[in-house]
Amino acid sequence: MAEHFYGKNHTLHTSNKGGEELLKGLIGVSNKLQETTSIIKVRFFLENQLKQGSGWKAFSLNPNIDYPELFENTNNLITLINIIKHFGNELTKTQPKLDCDIDWTRDLRCKWLAKTLELHEIIRQLLFDRKICIDKLNYNIDNDDSNLCQYYLISDYYYELCRRYKKNKPENEEENKINETKLKYLDKIISIIEIGIQQNDILLIYLLERAELLISIGNKEEAILDLKKCFILEDENGNKAILDHLKELNKETDNQLE
Repeated sequence: MAEHFYGKNHTLHTSNKGGEELLKGLIGVSNKLQETTSIIKVRFFLENQLKQGSGWKAFSLNPNIDYPELFENTNNLITLINIIKHFGNELTKTQPKLDCDIDWTRDLRCKWLAKTLELHEIIRQLLFDRKICIDKLNYNIDNDDSNLCQYYLISDYYYELCRRYKKNKPENEEENKINETKLKYLDKIISIIEIGIQQNDILLIYLLERAELLISIGNKEEAILDLKKCFILEDENGNKAILDHLKELNKETDNQLE
């Protein structure tokens, strides 16, 4: 099971444990902020969610799906997004002071910071629909942390897009737009890995995924370039499969292997 924070255009997914620790952390942050009626109401709501069973701790932030009555009040929604902002600010520190049962590593901090950015963006869009403009979160972190955070953030958006349309197969015209969006996400992810993260095992996964997408949309020439990069990164067993695939594609495109 998992926890799902449903937004209007995006859903944030966490593990059951992750959802529990997120709520605990948000409650802890709320205790450090100036006490207001809205803070008290939002904290009470979060505490009540924390008491729910696994798979039910997360809550909807989509007005069309079981939307909590509390957040019909714009002040309460602003309070929630402010709590989330402060929660994220702690995650930019080497040792976050959060009421979470987590041994923070750099990787975990960046992964959670990405989740925080997602959650903040979901609520920011809700407020925008109410004619209230809130700036996107932009934390001051070093390049390495920024690259890792962006990797987790964009890959979350990519896999959520894949998950959503795997269940509901779109019509042809819509599918073309979705594939364009997938390709943009994959381009960004691969660029971040190549420039900032530099982990060949992760790079290989996304290069293969992009090659498959390129083949499916008929761009075999670009797919060949990705498969050639994979050939360099893959082990001997994997190389044979990639080489066979390359030969087949080259036949179809009348190109010769270099």
